[in-house]
Amino acid sequence: MSTATYSNEFPDALSEGLADIARQIATARRDACGLRDFPGTLPQTLEEAYYVQDRVIEANGRDIAGWKIGRIGEPYCDTLIDRRFSGPIFDGTVVHHRGGVEHLPAIEGGIAFIEAELILKTNAEIGPGHLANPQPDELARHIDTISIGVEIAGTTLRNLPALGPIASICDSGTNVGLVVGEEIRNWRDVSLQEIPCAVTIDGNEVGTGDASNVPGGYLAAFAFLLDICARRGITLPEGTLISSGAITGVHPIGIGGTSRCDFGPFGQIDVEMVKLLPGE
Repeated sequence: MSTATYSNEFPDALSEGLADIARQIATARRDACGLRDFPGTLPQTLEEAYYVQDRVIEANGRDIAGWKIGRIGEPYCDTLIDRRFSGPIFDGTVVHHRGGVEHLPAIEGGIAFIEAELILKTNAEIGPGHLANPQPDELARHIDTISIGVEIAGTTLRNLPALGPIASICDSGTNVGLVVGEEIRNWRDVSLQEIPCAVTIDGNEVGTGDASNVPGGYLAAFAFLLDICARRGITLPEGTLISSGAITGVHPIGIGGTSRCDFGPFGQIDVEMVKLLPGE
């Protein structure tokens, strides 16, 4: 794990440019409207991207209920130091599934994706650097529950696929909402290969697999989050939710689209996408 600390100190012109990007992204999110192009010069480093994310978090003003983890793949992993990235899951965007169909938001003029994931919940406060280079057993001791779940990965940036992970980080890690489903009982005794998942959109199967598709599994995702939070000076309160990474991939879905994420014996979650309204 890295020991470097991220800085918020940049030359004035760069800081002003990054802050302006954050203002435009935060405004687009508040107004629930898409952006045709990235609002400014795309940041060049992870440090700059997380600076933008921090400013977007400040502008949003909501508490943070948890964090999502995404993957940094080819060709970006050749130039960026991390293989994952994180983004905030804001309070008020988390749904606890109790059956039926969940109606979840998508930004008109932006893009949205369905991601079937495992959702961790922490059992204690974890300050920056509190767990340095943790071993798997130590990580597991800080997990209260693991549940099946669905992340709604959404963004104001309609051309995000061409922009890559830097842009995703800037726009809150592309998180719009999270569904927390049934808990996996006795999760410590369940192997990743025993947690299957099949995702359909509008009745068509778009992805299958099991939880081992997340590199290193949920513990590696948890370890990464601890590292990036240490670099950013972020404390994880007790009860923090962690959306640990897409099991079957990242699947585009439009407003009005329906999806089922079927985790076999562990349960299923049905969702329908609805238009995000300004201020939601």
